[in-house]
Amino acid sequence: AKAQEQQAYLSGHRKQFADYRQALRRWVEQTNRQDAPTPELPSGEEGAWQRTAWPHAMKTPGIVWLRLEVVLPERLAGKPLLLHLGEVDGFEQIFWDGKLISQTTLENESWPYTVRGGTLPPSEAGRHTLLVRIYHPSAPPKGGLRPRLGGLHIAGEWQAKVEKTFAPAETPAPLCPPTAEPMHKIAGALFNGRIHPFIPFGIRGVIWYQGEADSGIAEAYQKSFPRLIADWRAHWKQPTLPFYYCQLANYRGKTSDPNEEALWANLRAAQSLALGVPHTGQAVLLDVGEAGDIHPRNKETVGDRLSRIALAKTYGRKIAYTAPTYASHTLEPEGKVRLRFSHEEEGLVAQPLPATYDVRTSENKTAPLERNRPQSELEGFAICGADGKWVWADAKVEGNEVVVWSEQVLQPVAVRYAWANNPTCNLYSRAGLPVAPFRTDFP
Repeated sequence: AKAQEQQAYLSGHRKQFADYRQALRRWVEQTNRQDAPTPELPSGEEGAWQRTAWPHAMKTPGIVWLRLEVVLPERLAGKPLLLHLGEVDGFEQIFWDGKLISQTTLENESWPYTVRGGTLPPSEAGRHTLLVRIYHPSAPPKGGLRPRLGGLHIAGEWQAKVEKTFAPAETPAPLCPPTAEPMHKIAGALFNGRIHPFIPFGIRGVIWYQGEADSGIAEAYQKSFPRLIADWRAHWKQPTLPFYYCQLANYRGKTSDPNEEALWANLRAAQSLALGVPHTGQAVLLDVGEAGDIHPRNKETVGDRLSRIALAKTYGRKIAYTAPTYASHTLEPEGKVRLRFSHEEEGLVAQPLPATYDVRTSENKTAPLERNRPQSELEGFAICGADGKWVWADAKVEGNEVVVWSEQVLQPVAVRYAWANNPTCNLYSRAGLPVAPFRTDFP
């Protein structure tokens, strides 16, 4: 029933777009806001341009030129360059060294706020000029976030020159673009658009980095993720297709409250359950994230941990690929809990904790790390009694096991480790791989 609803919605939405496009064209003509591109490109003479930043935004509707001098390194010379401008609000033309590369207009693009860019021709190393002309009849034209050119990040200082301005105008409601349901929420949209075209091609395995959008529906993810794996294996007709995935990295602010709700911890636990599906592997990333950036930049460690899984499980290399994982526990005298692990042959160690943690590496931002249990060998463990109230616990490594206790909980019933959005924790294998978060009462 839900799928039928969404199909009906999509059909209706296409008609809304067609009506919107026609109405917008009429309104532009009636208010004399047509786009009439100048036959000549503006020169790069000093004084004609003002320093600006990308992303850039005018204060009124109109037309603006944005200019950037690009120094192309040898490593990108002679190669087609993919230009990604982010979400451009308006209709744009893109010029590379004076030549038109791509454009969107009212005639070929019904939505004036989408991800834009193009493929630039192979060019020699050295200086080049990138020009972007953006036209918006009813709102301030602007460039989007995170622009890239090949492997170059090109956000920051650009130059701007205003070609024309229009008086601010409130676009009549029928002329506003119809609100669209995000495509990733339409059943089958991402699969049909991004995965299905590749099914005729042979693949050796899958690596998967996803999950944060599901942080509020961890219970559903426990079912949907294994189903996704099974579905892809069925489509490729490979019942044992390797599927290696990344667990959510640490994110958001640190917490000093062990009882704080942690949506990302719940989702990580749901991800770990997928290890029960044969021929899967999980890369734990609790130490590569950033508190203020949902897309951490340390991809080298991510790649290393995924490659270890593939080398060991798919290609038979004798290499450490996973840290010990929680297996069972027993209650001991004096309120202690002894934890046992699978893959115990890898051994357990308490790694030293750093003095700071990353907030946003793109801006070199860090923050002091305040320990929750500074006298303990291991950080990140909490314990609770029958009342369900969690307190930070002392913990230490004993051989291939971990012993946990707290003077505040004399009769413990459960233990959890690294159960936070951005946990402070330091339990690793001897090979330097972090132990995955767990709780003894989950699921």
